[in-house]
Amino acid sequence: MTILSYLAEKGYIYAKVEAQVKPAAEKETCSIEFHIDKKTEVSAGGVWTFGNFRTKDSVLLRHNTINDNEPVSLNKFAELQKSIRNINCIERSEFKVLGIEKNSDQIFFIADVEEKKSYFLEASLGYDTARDAYLGVSLGDRNFFGMNRELSMDVQISGTGYETMMGIKDFDFLSQYITARFSVYASREELKNQNFGSRKYGSELSFEKDFFRYLKLGTSFNLESREQYQAGAVQGVDSEIYNTREIAMVSPFLTWSTVDSFIKPTRGFYFNASATYNKDILGNLDNFIKYRTKAKYYFQPLPGLVLAFQGMYGFIQDLGNDALFPDDQLFFLGGISDVRGFGENELFIDSLGDPVGGKTQIAGSIEARIDLGMNFEVPVFLDAGSLKDTEIKGVNEKFKFTVGTGIRYMTPIGPIGFLYGYKLNPDNGEDSGRFHFSIGYTF
Repeated sequence: MTILSYLAEKGYIYAKVEAQVKPAAEKETCSIEFHIDKKTEVSAGGVWTFGNFRTKDSVLLRHNTINDNEPVSLNKFAELQKSIRNINCIERSEFKVLGIEKNSDQIFFIADVEEKKSYFLEASLGYDTARDAYLGVSLGDRNFFGMNRELSMDVQISGTGYETMMGIKDFDFLSQYITARFSVYASREELKNQNFGSRKYGSELSFEKDFFRYLKLGTSFNLESREQYQAGAVQGVDSEIYNTREIAMVSPFLTWSTVDSFIKPTRGFYFNASATYNKDILGNLDNFIKYRTKAKYYFQPLPGLVLAFQGMYGFIQDLGNDALFPDDQLFFLGGISDVRGFGENELFIDSLGDPVGGKTQIAGSIEARIDLGMNFEVPVFLDAGSLKDTEIKGVNEKFKFTVGTGIRYMTPIGPIGFLYGYKLNPDNGEDSGRFHFSIGYTF
């Protein structure tokens, strides 16, 4: 088989090899002889594509290394099949070889291709305690000008604000299987319980690439105009914080994931880390590096029982000389996605009852998910979290813990859940806990 494979890569795909074992005079030894008949050298007549599609041949055959009138390589044909099947706009592809059945000295490779529907319109509607009601609409063309590039527009509206984004994505940038995206966006956000909001206008250029089986590396570049404003109150005394800031950002990141399902994970490990360098072009407020990591782990020790773990860490390295720091760049904790039992962003509050943010966040969760049958599930969880470097006098930066349970109903798109978190060490005057509602797992 080794000899046949070698000959096949040289164009001798009809070669035959026979092995004979010949005993020697001494019984303890023998000789093995291989008799090789290379037969006809076969050349490639060409690669043809068929189908009702608008994708350009230059896209379909971008990674083709089969050249006309050169010796046939079946390995190169296998690589061509893989590259076409990996094209984002292709729904189905079948491959044939003409001439091989008749032992022709020239053969042709055929690719019969069917595209996905180019134009799409998608919408989502839901509710959770972090955003209230939300609506998302996405429309676009997933094969813009037949170049395997996706042109799209996305709109997200919720009880905490809106975001619009228009962009174009190239799934094979520079023929290196790099996903590149350029987009422009605008948003307004007033997160729950916070006394400020944020308006953003900007553009983003990002690149990412899969390495090995589970690793993804990438980098994004942003130019953003950001404005923090006071929500529901008179503007504060630190007027510089409320000026429009022009920010340049560079964010390298990596993701490692072996999780079996993002709808209902039962096993696997997920890790994401990023470091965002921010440079305030006109001022000195947004000069910092923000480091963020998140890890999740799932395993199933028994049928009907899944144990889930989550850990988060974030740190802001301030590079500016200004004593002020924008609130909309700080970390906040509390709510459905991290420390349940607290209101959204209310893990720490000041003397006026306003949420407090910090330059360091640490949070973790342990959850047992018990399958009751008939698509019902009971979660039992323990959450913990703390913020450091809050720069607010009188705030106790101790860790806060909550425990809780609830009920989830599994649907084809994920679970719908009602949860209650109970505070184990509340501060004086705090309530005992909080109900939460969500569609999908919190982690």
